[in-house]
Amino acid sequence: MIATEVLILDLLLTTTWMLKLVNERIFQVPQAVLNSLVALVLSFILKLVAPLVPPLNQEVLKVTDLINNFPELVLNYFLGFLLFATALHVDVREFRRIRATVLALSVLSTLLSALLVGLLTYAVLHSVYPVGFREALLFGAIISPTDPVAVISILKKFRHLVPDTTRYAILGESLFNDAISVILYVALIGSGKASAWCLHCSAWMRVLRVLLVQALGGMFIGLALGQLACHVIALVEDALLEVTTSVVLVLNLEVICSYLDTSVPLAAVCAGIVMSSRGRGVAFTRRGEKRLMHIWKFMDETLNGILFLLIGLAAVVWNPIPSWHSTFVVASATIFITMLARAVSVALSLAAVAAWDRYFHTHSRHRYRAHHHFDSIAIIIWSGLRGGVSIALALAAPGALRAAGQEQTNEFGQLLFMLTYVGVVWSILVQVYFSVA
Repeated sequence: MIATEVLILDLLLTTTWMLKLVNERIFQVPQAVLNSLVALVLSFILKLVAPLVPPLNQEVLKVTDLINNFPELVLNYFLGFLLFATALHVDVREFRRIRATVLALSVLSTLLSALLVGLLTYAVLHSVYPVGFREALLFGAIISPTDPVAVISILKKFRHLVPDTTRYAILGESLFNDAISVILYVALIGSGKASAWCLHCSAWMRVLRVLLVQALGGMFIGLALGQLACHVIALVEDALLEVTTSVVLVLNLEVICSYLDTSVPLAAVCAGIVMSSRGRGVAFTRRGEKRLMHIWKFMDETLNGILFLLIGLAAVVWNPIPSWHSTFVVASATIFITMLARAVSVALSLAAVAAWDRYFHTHSRHRYRAHHHFDSIAIIIWSGLRGGVSIALALAAPGALRAAGQEQTNEFGQLLFMLTYVGVVWSILVQVYFSVA
């Protein structure tokens, strides 16, 4: 008899294939958006019909078990492969030209967004639910990262409307801000108990220490193993062996980073950039490079399709509590909060880059300078599509807090999931509207 896990995998792959086929022939919208929307509708149908049909209710329980493993699936397995596949498309020369913009958007903007969302959410939510500032800041870290693969699929669709400079800035931001948000999330989880409005000094030091260890450790491992893989690839002529080396590289990155408690996303991005700059056209044979791009494109689109199906299906784990009628208003308010935080953080980050250029005259040191007009800023703000990382972090947060010795109720976990899920679904619906329009 076939195992349940195999049947679920078969169902996910078949559904992904069918939706891709239908989308190519009929809808022609970003694939990630369509997958999550269809799965979301299916989730609500299952929630309504399953209690009336006992056999179907058993299947819903199996889906719930799968979604409960969603954080481990995404953070420990999917994310490394997806970020590495995306980083293979990086043009390092273009990134160097706008490195200040990429750094500001991926680091400064993400941290500002997390802080703004935390402050505003605490102010709004504190009157409805007794949540501390650290928990509100945790929600800010969870909802701030954008989804790199979904963003890239949208940029490809509107390639003629997005200037190259803006496109590379968005790509760089989406690659690195996942890593920054995960690192901030891990740091906040391990920061200990917090006071009402601010973390204690010792807690801030723990946050900073975790940030540095996670970031620097992940970067070092990614760069070192990426260089090693390129040297190995340069020694062989077999195209299949070259591609296999890249897959083994990502698997070992995930194992080593998990063992050393460093950032898997940052390591995967750094390794992918090294492979793109020193592997493609240098270490790889022509045939090997062609196979590399084909195989990683297949893995990228397949994993991303499954990921966004799971995002839609994640609605089945939400169990609303009757006393939460007021939190629907709060959830609606968090949509406005995340949009406002996104706009303010992007605008301030780009303003900081412009001020740096003017003060230090950095534009005179190289022949390229990124000009950010209102249209470009609007596109960068609009491209902030949330995805699987936010859902995974929200589902994992209650268990992670309990593991760190900080007891949290199931109600808090459901509240955090609802706020995150509403923000993710809203960003997906906005992308659907603009894609169709």
